Amino acid sequence: MIDFFEEKKSTHLEKLNKFRSISNRLSWLRLFLFLTLAASIITVLSTSILWIWGVVFVVTVGFYYAILAHKASEKAQNMQEALASLCEEEIERLNTHLSQFETGESFLQAHHPFQADLDILGRHSLYQLLNRCEIPESKELLAAWLSQPAPKGDILLRQESSKELSDQIDWALE
Repeated sequence: MIDFFEEKKSTHLEKLNKFRSISNRLSWLRLFLFLTLAASIITVLSTSILWIWGVVFVVTVGFYYAILAHKASEKAQNMQEALASLCEEEIERLNTHLSQFETGESFLQAHHPFQADLDILGRHSLYQLLNRCEIPESKELLAAWLSQPAPKGDILLRQESSKELSDQIDWALE
């Protein structure tokens, strides 16, 4: 499993470098188009050559599309960076290096019958191993699910859902 995430991480880092290169070229293109646009406007204002208006229009449209392409490239860069980071986090979890992950200690209950004994919450806990939540409500729900017994029907549904998703690791990363 670690090899899978290492390979995915490597793929995402390669794509990240590709998008960085594209973004860099687009930055230079934007600079060139901006300077061309500025020179064209100065020429239009200082002379009466009418065809320069066409150049101004074409360069303006090109500059606009260069900005859109640059934004798309930056968005793709951010996505690849995030996916590489997710792969790195999964590798850390698989190696049981959990210190960087939330402990869920804020959900500890002082007199809970089994939270402390079974390492449900806290350092090197089941919560740290399973938690992928980003919003507070989800974190609280996960802590509640781990801390309270669930009805048999709920357990079976959760197991079935986990079974269905277990073969779809790529989906989980996206």
